[in-house]
Amino acid sequence: MNDSLPTPTGSTPDLQAAVRRARLEDAERSSMAADLRQAEIARLESLNDALGPVFAQLPREAEMFDHGLVPLEKPRLFIDMIAYVEMARDRRTFRFMQDSRAGRALIAESEDVVRIAEAVTFYLGRRVVEREKALTRDAMFQPQEAQPAPEALPPPRPEAVPVVPPVEEDRVEPVARHGFSGVDVFFAFILGGVAMLALFVVAAWLDMKTLWPFGKLLG
Repeated sequence: MNDSLPTPTGSTPDLQAAVRRARLEDAERSSMAADLRQAEIARLESLNDALGPVFAQLPREAEMFDHGLVPLEKPRLFIDMIAYVEMARDRRTFRFMQDSRAGRALIAESEDVVRIAEAVTFYLGRRVVEREKALTRDAMFQPQEAQPAPEALPPPRPEAVPVVPPVEEDRVEPVARHGFSGVDVFFAFILGGVAMLALFVVAAWLDMKTLWPFGKLLG
């Protein structure tokens, strides 16, 4: 039997009294839980202070090393995006955890702040090396950027261009053309008539010479 149950008595049970008692017990448990949570936060803050010089040496441009204490219902000190430190059930033991594709893995566990700080430092060292290898691999397979085209030369200034005088072409004087006068036309007409008359006489003489024997026969 459960000894915590109230022993029946001859008096009538009082519901209001039971509610007040439950509220008092809940307040005591809440106070204890709050005190335990504050104790966990204090322990994680001490670890964060011990890791302060280590965090200061991380590359500032690497977003993967986003660390900090998150006071959730279960307080956690995040080392990066996949690793964190939380307290065990006893509120005294540190548990260094890492989330991966295979599930959640325990990296280190101890009550000593110094030992957990050393484990976190070694983990960060490995992560820095992995980041450097990834950057080197990306640089090897990254295509080379196209070289920019050379800038066009500015147009020459007007005063810088030598002025060449135009070459004058040889001028050919036009030959004066003289028109035919009236006298020239008259003499040409006379010469043409004389030539036509001479041709006519020659043609007539040839015809008479050809027909001369026949003329005798006819006569």
